Amino acid sequence: MATVCVRGLNYSEDKFRSAFLTDNARVDACILESCVCVCRLFERYPEAKALFSRVHVDDMNSPEFRAHLLRIMSGIDLMINLFEDPIVLFKEIDHLADQHVAREGMKAQYMTVSASAVNSVKAVAHGEIKVK
Repeated sequence: MATVCVRGLNYSEDKFRSAFLTDNARVDACILESCVCVCRLFERYPEAKALFSRVHVDDMNSPEFRAHLLRIMSGIDLMINLFEDPIVLFKEIDHLADQHVAREGMKAQYMTVSASAVNSVKAVAHGEIKVK
C-alpha cells in the first residue's frame, strides 16, 4: 500500500484519503494543515493529546475533531489577517490565550508548536515560502 508523506508525517494512502479528503479542496487544505500542527504537538508532547478529549481526538475522522481542526486554522487565518492591525491582533491573541489557559493541563510550551505553525503560514501568505 502506498504511503503519503505530508511535512515529514507518513500516512497510509487509505488513511490519508479517509481522514483528510472531502469534496471541498479549501476545507481539505485547512483540515490537513491543522492536523499536521496537532500531530506535531502530539509528537513533541504526547500528554497534550488529553487536552483534545472533548473533541474526540482518538477518532481523527470524527466530525467533532475535524470541526476543531477547522477552528484551529480559522484562528490562525484570523491572526494572519490582523497582522496589519497590531492592537486588534494582540486583543485576539489575549482572547485566545484566555481560552487556552482555562483548559486544565494546558502548558505554555504547547503553544510553541502553534507559534511555529503560524510563522510558517505567515511566510506562505507573504510569498516568502512557495508551496508546490
